[in-house]
Amino acid sequence: VGLDVAWRALKAVRAEGSLQATLSLASPHSWEVGFSGSVPCYRLPQADYDISCGHFEGWATRKGERYRIKLNTLKLDYPRIIGEGELWYQPKKIGYRFLGQEVDIVNTRRVALDLLGRYQSVRKLFAIVLEGQAKGLEVSGEAPTIAGLKDLRRLNLKTGFTTARAILPGSGLEIQQAQGELQIRQGILQARGLSAKIGLSQILEARVEIALKDPEGPLNLDLLGICRLEEVPDIIHRFIKKGALRHHIDLFYQATGSARVSLRLRGTRKKITPVLEVLNIKGTLHHRRIPSLARPLPLPLLALPSLHATASRSTAARACPPLAM
Repeated sequence: VGLDVAWRALKAVRAEGSLQATLSLASPHSWEVGFSGSVPCYRLPQADYDISCGHFEGWATRKGERYRIKLNTLKLDYPRIIGEGELWYQPKKIGYRFLGQEVDIVNTRRVALDLLGRYQSVRKLFAIVLEGQAKGLEVSGEAPTIAGLKDLRRLNLKTGFTTARAILPGSGLEIQQAQGELQIRQGILQARGLSAKIGLSQILEARVEIALKDPEGPLNLDLLGICRLEEVPDIIHRFIKKGALRHHIDLFYQATGSARVSLRLRGTRKKITPVLEVLNIKGTLHHRRIPSLARPLPLPLLALPSLHATASRSTAARACPPLAM
């Protein structure tokens, strides 16, 4: 079974290694091999780093047309990975599963793109996750053929993450110092318990569901944060390309200060329904329809078509049907 990857280009940098193996042979079509050892460091011709393997231990079996390789222990020095995994093959079914106790995302991303960058699913994944630490990583996939494993819908991923930097799909919005839980299943990314920074704004809690490939798939977002007023328009623009809410957000300019922001999106990349609440505003702003508006907020009352704001202890703004003028 041929793999369309860059393994053949790997060259040993240090040749020393060790391997211990035991063979239990019932017949040529039924056997089991236990193994442990370490392997040399390798380098890709275009790379300026070594792939350094520390230690591995596991077994391999064949039972008729069924093959399985199980790694009970896998420790890599570079990229830093500690975990276990398995690979299985039989006619019309090939699959894999990896459990990582510790994974350095930055260097794993670098090596994975060099070795497997021709696979769209790999490129798509690491276009989202740029750096950070993954805890309790689980990656798996199964398909009738190796070619089928290239399909992003065959990828299953679940992990906790800390100190991460990532790009939210469908928006190009970069989040930093992120932590939470991430899952990819059937081509849909879900993030829960997410906290992060966007520029100078702080996401206190968010939940995200975004289809990675299908434009008709879900794009749902629940976000609560303490946001800089000057950054709110850009955050809105990343998700909302047109409509009443975007129009009225664009009427505000030269905003300074902060506010507690709640943003809810429901729909797809092609059609989305937004609900925005802006609470506890502290700062100043200007409005294009009210040239003299440049005063400390919260405002006593502001009513405009498709945007309604009232102030008591907080100011709330949400998309609603146009008001009669």
